[in-house]
Amino acid sequence: MYTDARHSSPSFQSLIQQPSKDEVKLASKHKVVSEELSDKVDGEPLGEEPRRSLEKDLKFQGRAVKDLYFLELFARTARLTKCFGQSGFKAMAFDKTSKRSEGQSVLEYDLSNKEEVNSLLSFIELNADRIALIHLAPPCGTASRARGKRLHFLKALNIKEPRPLRDDTFPDGFPWLQGSDKIRTEVANLLYEHTVLIAQTAIRLQIAVTIENPANSLMWKTSPFVQLFEQFPELKHVIFHNCAHGGVRDKLTSFATNVSWFDSLALLCDKQHTHVPWTPTVVAGKVHYPTHTEAAYPEILCQRIVSIVLAKVLELGAIETETLEKHVKADGKSLNRVVLGAMPRGRHVKPLVSEFGEYINVILPCQCDLQLQKSFPDCPKAQLSGRGILQHGDKCGTLWTNKSKNAVCSRNCRL
Repeated sequence: MYTDARHSSPSFQSLIQQPSKDEVKLASKHKVVSEELSDKVDGEPLGEEPRRSLEKDLKFQGRAVKDLYFLELFARTARLTKCFGQSGFKAMAFDKTSKRSEGQSVLEYDLSNKEEVNSLLSFIELNADRIALIHLAPPCGTASRARGKRLHFLKALNIKEPRPLRDDTFPDGFPWLQGSDKIRTEVANLLYEHTVLIAQTAIRLQIAVTIENPANSLMWKTSPFVQLFEQFPELKHVIFHNCAHGGVRDKLTSFATNVSWFDSLALLCDKQHTHVPWTPTVVAGKVHYPTHTEAAYPEILCQRIVSIVLAKVLELGAIETETLEKHVKADGKSLNRVVLGAMPRGRHVKPLVSEFGEYINVILPCQCDLQLQKSFPDCPKAQLSGRGILQHGDKCGTLWTNKSKNAVCSRNCRL
């Protein structure tokens, strides 16, 4: 059951952490005024700031993790946003509709609308120093190479086969397209242009950004993305199979990014497990394509991305209030109700006593999910608190506080 952002009653904490659509637009108005005042005072354009290395500067020095934003655009199920929110970030999901959301509030933004994109860009500029990551996953339906595969069984059922709308020669769309195919392709191209515009803004503001699509998607060859990679040759692709991160199919996925944070995700299938088939199914005369369900990220992948970003923002100076003592020093105002003899609302105050009696580190090969459950002790209340990836020579204690700080992993493993 999903949560519709327009009709549901969000929790008190979600109201605090997530600005509404009107607030984002209000930020846009303030930004315009600020730019106009700057031009009047200086009398000339302000020129572009010199580029700095995001990974070398302590960008988040002294900021609490709970004050850092994560923005997910084209969020669909918003699983990644939900996972970031559970880890303490101010997580915001944007999409044209919230109907596909899995229990996470989604701000309904039409990212093909230039006015709404501009308001979002203004919000990003105003909060650039507090944004940990911007993740974009534009739809790949018109750019999917799967459209070129013949599905003869559909013809026998009198169902129209999908046909290619682009190829390597015409990545922006065949010039002979007509009707709904032409409109779909043009709308997709507009989304690609706006995706690139947001990515350019993020890179200019020294914000970490990731753009996701299938590795063989024709989106990467469209004119906007060719321009993006020419403008920023330092952008890199991190390529992995979804099944290496908890997925059920060997979908080859690519993250284009301006940081090296996600290099540890570059894992290919080890061929030691089975995959769910890619064959479409027909139910009540309607075709269900596996590529549609694969657009939702596996839970394990979401948890690994969050652990990577959390470790990196802490490295860049952010503060994580793990204990009540640290919480008091970082945000003492949230204890005002306690002083007055009232209980604090929501989860704004850390508990006096830990919820768990002990935390145990489990180190396993990345693609051995079945072994994970066997590693838990026979305890009905045991709960998985997080996942991450260790690289060659990493120590467990460098990213997670635990008793076994001398445990060393000899190859890519998961906690």
